[in-house]
Amino acid sequence: MILRTRGSEHRVTIAAGSIGCAPAQQFQTMSALQNMQSYEQIAEAHAWHLQKLVSTFEGLHNAMSDQQKRLADQVFRAKVVQHQQSAAQPHYWRNG
Repeated sequence: MILRTRGSEHRVTIAAGSIGCAPAQQFQTMSALQNMQSYEQIAEAHAWHLQKLVSTFEGLHNAMSDQQKRLADQVFRAKVVQHQQSAAQPHYWRNG
């Protein structure tokens, strides 16, 4: 993902190894504690990147006209509804 702010680009990479996450093959030999620690690192990295995204979006939002802000609000609200509807659907897990 690339975030562009005021003429500069920030490449955001979330991949195994780049944020302390163990490669997929290591999950098979991890203890429950190691698995939770790995998940914690992923969540921390996600939160850090989200903070950067919110900060960048704030500048964009402040520069929008009122009409653009209303449209952005509608888009985000529609995504929330879509997510809620998706979450309400049963999820079937595949074994194997």
